[in-house]
Amino acid sequence: MYRIRNFLLLPLLLGCAGVVLTVSLAHWQARRALEKELLQQQMAQAQQAQPLAFDGRVASDVALEWRRVSLRGQFLHERTVYLDNRVRNGVVGFYVLTPFQLEDGVTRIMINRGWIARDVHQVGATPQHDNRTGSVDIEGVLRKDIGQTLQLSFSRATPSGPIRPAFSLAAYQAETGMQLSPWIVYQLERAQASGPPQDTLLRDWQGPVLGVEKHRAYRFQWYAMACAIALGALVWQWKLLFRRKT
Repeated sequence: MYRIRNFLLLPLLLGCAGVVLTVSLAHWQARRALEKELLQQQMAQAQQAQPLAFDGRVASDVALEWRRVSLRGQFLHERTVYLDNRVRNGVVGFYVLTPFQLEDGVTRIMINRGWIARDVHQVGATPQHDNRTGSVDIEGVLRKDIGQTLQLSFSRATPSGPIRPAFSLAAYQAETGMQLSPWIVYQLERAQASGPPQDTLLRDWQGPVLGVEKHRAYRFQWYAMACAIALGALVWQWKLLFRRKT
């Protein structure tokens, strides 16, 4: 009798365990979706705020990422590097990275000036674009990194030269001997000198894909699975009871 009773309880025990597990996973996905929604709101608020006059000395652990900033100084064009294999609308091009020296003459920060298409007829050639000298005002968005693309195993050596498959702020500083702010500024507005420069750099930066909808979809799937497990356990239990009676 004891074994029969345990056997009859087995569907309920397994069903409860399955429901608890899947509902827990659904709740976790819901929390992740909420966290990323809050992050999206913070990013939007940071970019909509008035530009902060930035001196480049703020540590990278301060919560300023995605904040709009304004800077005044000059580009150090001789130190420009081109980050290769950046695709925009199916076209391969470069990010143009140039260190920027602020008015104090000491503080330097790396600026991602924008994207430019690669000349398919001159592989390995640096692209032509505006390189105005002198003091300029720029606006941009603070970022902690430049982001990396997929690289082949044979290209993992430390990059050098103006065109590079990857960029590391620490490696760049070691190579050039320059001391840079830990931040990278994604330029938004065109530099202003005596007039607007007619460069060919594109700066319609896209924010990161946080995958909020993906978490919502997974949450729905886990809840649906919990319902299916509960229903399956009840059906199994009913069949066992029915067989016992007959």
